Amino acid sequence: MQGIAGRYYAEHDGEPGDVAAALEEQYRPKFAGDQLPQSDSGRALALADRLDTLVGIWTAGKQPTGSKDPFALRRAALGVLRILGETPLDLDLDALLDATIAGYPPELDAASNKAALLDFFRERFKVLCLDRGYSRLQFEAAASVGYSRPADLLKRLHAVQLFSELDASDSLSAADKRIRNIFKKIDANVLNNVDASLFEDELEKNLHQTLIKLQESSQLCIERSDYETALKTLAELKAPVDAFFDGVMVMAEDEALRQNRLALLAQLRGLFLQIADLSQLQE
Repeated sequence: MQGIAGRYYAEHDGEPGDVAAALEEQYRPKFAGDQLPQSDSGRALALADRLDTLVGIWTAGKQPTGSKDPFALRRAALGVLRILGETPLDLDLDALLDATIAGYPPELDAASNKAALLDFFRERFKVLCLDRGYSRLQFEAAASVGYSRPADLLKRLHAVQLFSELDASDSLSAADKRIRNIFKKIDANVLNNVDASLFEDELEKNLHQTLIKLQESSQLCIERSDYETALKTLAELKAPVDAFFDGVMVMAEDEALRQNRLALLAQLRGLFLQIADLSQLQE
């Protein structure tokens, strides 16, 4: 009966139809698999109610611990994630938390809980995605480059799942992990610009040319959130990437040559990082 009474009272008092509907829909979803709010007003009210509850109780220091969750904050977080991920509301959770926190008096310092709340949402999102059949590695690959827009994350996660089934997946994710590890060992910043005139090996020239060729088409797909097609396009990099690592010494003694090869790898990794951190697909 929760929510229905509010709707009846609103209708009785002559409130607009969307107000009456929102008063009922604000409690959806009530449980896993429950219907989501169907109206914009209902979605807005459901989000505001849950986010205010999460920020308020977190600020009061009553967040869940272990198996104890007396205020059902895990369920509230899942409700927020489902509304943001499965309805036309493609909103940024980070910005929504800022807006919610802004409603609290400064002396309560609600903002100090934002990072913990985002981590809490991330863990709830992982549970939700694992329940839907995605692997832990697939979730980490997609979420590592951003998870505050649930609708966008779900699109990228689906694309990563399909990419994982391609023959190129294991090779490119292993190469990406190798690049990540190389960069971890470098103290200086890696240059962004690649100077083709410094190439000495046909293998690095081929990788650069293939990267340029695929960059434009994949970028167009990324801009329209067609991550599936973008990753399929980038899978064509498998052969030149494999050949590069088999035949080219990245950490050459000549500094200019070394920096140029690192810049080439940075461009390669940066292109994938617009969608997912493929290195996370490797244990």
